[in-house]
Amino acid sequence: MKRKLVSLGLALVICLSLTIPAAAAEQRITVNGESYEQVLRALLAQTEDAPVTLRLETDIQLVNDLAIVLGSSDYGGLFGGEVITVPSHDITIDLNGHTLTSNSGYPAFEVESGYSLTVVDSSVEQSGKLVSDTGTAVEVREGGAYTPLFEQSGDPAAEQRITVNGESYEQVLRALLAQTEDAPVTLRLETDIQLVNDLAIVLGSSDYGGLFGGEVITVPSHDITIDLNGHTLTSNSGYPAFEVESGYSLTVVDSSAEQSGKLVSDTGTAVEVREGGAYTPLSE
Repeated sequence: MKRKLVSLGLALVICLSLTIPAAAAEQRITVNGESYEQVLRALLAQTEDAPVTLRLETDIQLVNDLAIVLGSSDYGGLFGGEVITVPSHDITIDLNGHTLTSNSGYPAFEVESGYSLTVVDSSVEQSGKLVSDTGTAVEVREGGAYTPLFEQSGDPAAEQRITVNGESYEQVLRALLAQTEDAPVTLRLETDIQLVNDLAIVLGSSDYGGLFGGEVITVPSHDITIDLNGHTLTSNSGYPAFEVESGYSLTVVDSSAEQSGKLVSDTGTAVEVREGGAYTPLSE
């Protein structure tokens, strides 16, 4: 009974500590049809260690000068010294077209060893953002894993597919980052691909103008081949499809019998090559 009272007391402390300062500000996250006002409360409400997706239904502003720790933390004594542990080790945040903003001076999330965080945006507009004034929205500890927001299909109903060594991906950047070794890699288009989110795929390192919360994204492989396989890869409007940085090499081929593959950009330049980069275009 005493243990139960302590647990109830801790729950009350968490609820009070996580109260949103502006009572009029309605923030909402849904998990499996259940609605919550706070990210940490939504995470702790999941009692089993099973994959969980938090879907933002409004913009979310984290408060109380803390980052959400995916793992265990006493949050600097915020909860009376109690150590708070997130049950699920496999967490997805679906921005759903909204903005999640961290506390001032803190990242939004810290991902500890054994935990995995994936950020997606299921909205048609692809307008979701993960924002931190520190320039780093997600801090990953050794042994933790983070898959940031990538370019996604502008139409969720449209199936885009790329294969690499038999593995299937929906997004070019995700396919590139899934290759953990610096070895030659070939991405084969199985459908037409439309890049979105107003960015070019940087073969090198880039923070993509803060699109991923200030995280610098680095492509592991320095030797990349795109096999159009008879399909069309179209860049974002006003951008090239790829930027090739120093030390990186991009080759575009078309293995289809029809040789109908195309790399298209409305800028007139589908691939921009920086000094020290190399590009072998599709042979005529």
